[in-house]
Amino acid sequence: MVARLQKTPATEAKRSQFGARIRFTLRDKLEAAARENGRSVSEEAEARLETSFILERALTGPDALRMAAAFAIAGQHAAQYEGHPEWIRTGEWRTDPACYETAILAVTKMLWREHPNRGKQWSWREWCGRLVSYLGGFTGATREDIERVPVSEGDRDAGRRDREEVAARRELTA
Repeated sequence: MVARLQKTPATEAKRSQFGARIRFTLRDKLEAAARENGRSVSEEAEARLETSFILERALTGPDALRMAAAFAIAGQHAAQYEGHPEWIRTGEWRTDPACYETAILAVTKMLWREHPNRGKQWSWREWCGRLVSYLGGFTGATREDIERVPVSEGDRDAGRRDREEVAARRELTA
């Protein structure tokens, strides 16, 4: 039995010309990926562009992509700091507890910064207490329990910078 190929719809079969200037390093990466995937450079570029739109749509916008990027970049920076720059290329930083935890903390901070109720219902400490309670599977942490958690000078500085950033954004939008 001979399999019949379905004809590509006319709207998808036609392609238009699209010229773009890109850096030589990006062109080299695109050519290498095209060879690896058995495609022409044009087909590789088209596939990568299409994938970016699919991901953005699936993740309901660019915010989720920024969080994923924050996770990866923080983990890669931690690998560099820990003296393992080779982990950046291989992704091995994900198996190191310190690097992974640094990445989690970066995303947690980003999530808090984007929280629609930030500073209105809970303080950072209260929200972290709720997070710890949720992750630990227990409830009933009181404000007093949370306030007993020691805060480092670095944490205080980060909180101050966050508050200043929020105030500056409010001034710009006012």
